[in-house]
Amino acid sequence: MIKGTRSEALKQFALNVMYAYDIIEEDVEINFEDRHWLVPDAYGYTSYDDSNVCIDIYRNAQGRRLTFDELRISLLHELTHAKQFLKGELQYTDKVGTMVWKGCRYEGIPAHEQPWEIEAYSVEKDFKKFK
Repeated sequence: MIKGTRSEALKQFALNVMYAYDIIEEDVEINFEDRHWLVPDAYGYTSYDDSNVCIDIYRNAQGRRLTFDELRISLLHELTHAKQFLKGELQYTDKVGTMVWKGCRYEGIPAHEQPWEIEAYSVEKDFKKFK
């Protein structure tokens, strides 16, 4: 389910990425919102509850409105995390700040060194292939 946008192009982009990642549309909820209530610089956020993924994409970050391409890049980044959760590659643990990635426990490492973030950032440059 995709909520909070009337843009058919954004909706189609999300469906194209989900198809490429072999994600069932019913397993993912995507919400377009004005901004993150706690982290105003965030472009998006993905959460998972053992069967469903919720993605929030923020139209405003870093004090400005995001461009259409930035929204698509953020959506691709967060759908990459959705794929990671749904395929069991990425898992939460009982401890805040600790994740399991492909069977290995990661705790307290900077975001730019987290392998799941490295993967999500690496696919961003290819966002135009999902048009």
